[in-house]
Amino acid sequence: MEVRSTLWHGVFAKAHQRAEVLLKACASTIMARSGDEGLTAAAAVGGGKPVAAMTMGQHVDLIRRLGRSLLSRDDGRLLNRLTELRNDFVHGRLPREQGPTQTVEFLSLAGELCRSRLLAAISGAASETSGTNDTDPGGPK
Repeated sequence: MEVRSTLWHGVFAKAHQRAEVLLKACASTIMARSGDEGLTAAAAVGGGKPVAAMTMGQHVDLIRRLGRSLLSRDDGRLLNRLTELRNDFVHGRLPREQGPTQTVEFLSLAGELCRSRLLAAISGAASETSGTNDTDPGGPK
């Protein structure tokens, strides 16, 4: 069975959109916990844009500035590579013949992001602020 040559493009598009949603949630959560420091960092990174309107690269920069304690060295490299691949794809710099290979790499890195120390810390913080209890099948407290 042969895969259509454009299938990778659709898969990559969906994957990077989902990764951007995760990174936006991380940036928003970290900023909400950072008070005035978060507002200052967001102004420096986003040039006055609200966090919701920032690019993926700006979300990563905000995470780096405010979430240093949540990032391992590997997390930093992971964020760099995800952003690099996403930018190459979105800005048309990803050669078509490399598309399938780069898509697999992006998916693998996105999986690592989901298992990262950063996401574990953020998901714990989100559970605390939303009032949910993961061990209670009844849902919110």
